[in-house]
Amino acid sequence: MRRIISVGFACLVVCCLQQHLWAESMAMREDGLIRQLSDGDTIRVYNSVSVNNISSSMKNLAVLLPYPESNAYQEVLAHVYGSAYGDGGKVRNTNDQRKYLRFLFTRNQMAGTDNVSVHDTFDIIYKEVSVDFNSVDTTLGYDTLSYDYLNHIDGDGAYIHPTHPYIDSVALMIWEASSKTVLDYARRCYQYVAEHLTYHLYSEGLLLLDTVIARQGGECGDFTTLLVNLLRNRHIPARHVAAFTADGQYHVWCEFLLPGYGWVPVDATYKNGNPEGNYFGEYHEHYIVAHYGINLDVTIWDNQHLNCVLLQSFAWWYNYSGECHAEATREVSGEVAHGSLIPISVTERPIPEPFVCQVRDRKLYYETQGKKGVRVYDVTGRLVGQAMGESGCVTLPGSGVYIVRPEGCAARKVIVY
Repeated sequence: MRRIISVGFACLVVCCLQQHLWAESMAMREDGLIRQLSDGDTIRVYNSVSVNNISSSMKNLAVLLPYPESNAYQEVLAHVYGSAYGDGGKVRNTNDQRKYLRFLFTRNQMAGTDNVSVHDTFDIIYKEVSVDFNSVDTTLGYDTLSYDYLNHIDGDGAYIHPTHPYIDSVALMIWEASSKTVLDYARRCYQYVAEHLTYHLYSEGLLLLDTVIARQGGECGDFTTLLVNLLRNRHIPARHVAAFTADGQYHVWCEFLLPGYGWVPVDATYKNGNPEGNYFGEYHEHYIVAHYGINLDVTIWDNQHLNCVLLQSFAWWYNYSGECHAEATREVSGEVAHGSLIPISVTERPIPEPFVCQVRDRKLYYETQGKKGVRVYDVTGRLVGQAMGESGCVTLPGSGVYIVRPEGCAARKVIVY
């Protein structure tokens, strides 16, 4: 699903915010990569976006990718990211220190091509979470001055509105029926959302709170929105967890802050799909957490900030003059990793010259226009191969990460297995 929003004069914003029905997602994953995993496997994930049919009227292009980090659900070992054009990508922080990858392209850098692509490859080990509530001291209170409390208790008026009249009435009903403890109230909210909302595959991205209430249903992100609002109504810090899988699925669930423990995963959507299951403090999935919370304040170019509600997939912006037609496509895949992924950086500023290369059977095949050849280096900077002419082949010494430097063009990274 793509949502198109007009931002300013001649500026187009496209955010991909796909979510899928729980039962369909599970069926697809059982037949794909996830079925092959063993405990402790390292998974190599390939996440890429291509923007096609670029016209001369496009002035600037910004592409954003999520930047998964290590947390309770995963250990991220290394990232290798880049693009053939543009600035090669940079890790950026939102104002509240959530990370994302940003790639920038100017008209000159896009000259002579109708396609630009960006990619992020990372190694990840999945973790499971099982909260032993019997070992938690439920008499403890919140540190109301902590970052986790202060940043996950208020609303934004659109998606999070804890004092909404509907939220007030439902929260009071649940609170009065509970033992008036954080744990009991949170569990009852989880059960209420799972039982009272209907799953609808609207494919409209994250719905506004008023829309969720009016429809009494939605997708996984909308189940989470209602649950987060009910929890924050009683001053319990709560947040969305936005995630995707290595075989192209998307999901959102909730976390709430439990004094004496920390963040507890709660999945009302899974509970709705499987009423007999336990998804309160239990997480045994293979999702890749893209970020916590919603409403990322991202910088698309210097001094221009925009709100990105969710960044599970990718987001892209471009401005143009006259007529411009472009589309973006994303590919994500994964496999069990063999060997290490070495994070390296290429510091040369790219020059907008056409250059194409690919690796087959440990040979680098390249094509360029009017250039004298390429040189290939390993990660230590040692020259391992070179060739002359507009096209040719370089035999690589083995598996690993290499830097390809075509004369007069931007350097780039290739991975050989």
